[in-house]
Amino acid sequence: MLDESHVGAWTSRHDARVRRPVHELGVLSAEGVPYLSPEVQLHYNGLGEHRYSGYR
Repeated sequence: MLDESHVGAWTSRHDARVRRPVHELGVLSAEGVPYLSPEVQLHYNGLGEHRYSGYR
């Protein structure tokens, strides 16, 4: 998923209109644990539902 970046910008392979600077993809918790930005994770979770319904 995150290997879809070029020159410091990530672009969704499913929709090229969805893009974000690479440095904004990850977030640190209060304890210092890195995790994927919630909106990027939700983007991919939403795509999973469409794949099963036949949407492309």
